[in-house]
Amino acid sequence: METLEKKAYYPRIDFYRFVFTIFVVILHFECFYKTNTIDNVFALYRSVDFFFLLSGFLLAKSFKNQKYQNALDFTLGKVKKLMPLNIVVVLAACIVSAFPKMLSVKGLLNSCWTFFINLVSSVPNIFFVQLFIPVLQKIVPNRFEAFPMWYISSMIVSSFLWFWLLTVMKSKFGESSKYRSWGLVSAVLVFSFLINQYDKTDIAFDEIVPLFNLPAGFFRGFAEIGLGIFLADYRFEVKSPILKNFLKIFFPALLFTMIFYAKYSMFDYIYVFFCAVTIIFEFSLQETPKAEKVYTFLGKAALPIYFTHAFVIFYEYTPLAQKFPALADSFYLNILVRTILVFATAFAAYLLAKPMSKMLNKLYSAVKDAD
Repeated sequence: METLEKKAYYPRIDFYRFVFTIFVVILHFECFYKTNTIDNVFALYRSVDFFFLLSGFLLAKSFKNQKYQNALDFTLGKVKKLMPLNIVVVLAACIVSAFPKMLSVKGLLNSCWTFFINLVSSVPNIFFVQLFIPVLQKIVPNRFEAFPMWYISSMIVSSFLWFWLLTVMKSKFGESSKYRSWGLVSAVLVFSFLINQYDKTDIAFDEIVPLFNLPAGFFRGFAEIGLGIFLADYRFEVKSPILKNFLKIFFPALLFTMIFYAKYSMFDYIYVFFCAVTIIFEFSLQETPKAEKVYTFLGKAALPIYFTHAFVIFYEYTPLAQKFPALADSFYLNILVRTILVFATAFAAYLLAKPMSKMLNKLYSAVKDAD
């Protein structure tokens, strides 16, 4: 079978990305519109742990392969990938929240002014620093602006810091040093502090760490990315084909079922361990799976779904639920409507992001030419 050593691409990881993205969508829908059909559905907050750990793994591999020259180059590479979708969604939210009705000239002028305020207030969102400049909810009465993109903000800033730290430690200690072990040290120290401070790991932008005056979600992301960096040095050597095929089924089944177990408990730590072991195993596989195209498609679908699902909840599903309250009485119809809205909106955002990406690439080129 074709190996993945040179490709540096692991298709099965895209399957995990997709499933955990769907878990995030379910969690956020349930936060506002409960169906009360799944026990411990709110334990799905653990999905973010997988994403942070995965970011650490990928960062360590990029650093090792010297794909990027420095931390800024690495961060800009991530931002360029996410920016088109982000701008499309932010603009759509600004427009929809500013132009609910245009019944008169005065109403149109007021809506234009509201749109301008929304747009200015969304600048931190556009540049992925909304977790650190939380001015939006104070200016715009709109929860979308602060929710749920905190993960993206934390991931980008934490990744920048870790890449910079790795660069400094490499220049000081050299290639042979085990400086990546500081990722484990940071995870132990930060998680110990967070669990003592908040009695849980389900922390995002609501809790503020007093000493640093920063959202606790940032420290959660920083610690788990560090743990991912540390674990990227390890791999499984599974020579038995039977055992390997068993583990290919066992690990995803374990993650996708145990995520619902014992929310807000010490099991949070155990689940992070499950995620870590699973990612090590997946990155140890060196063959191309038969369903590679399916996995690739799911991976591409995950990102627009994540970026747009809050828009769906606030601006599409909420008006429907208000206009048709009987929708909540039919579980299957309710789920069908949610599914159609999520996937249709994600597809629309994906299409709109293509011309946006071309425009941004021209802008990037113009800036480089000016330099």
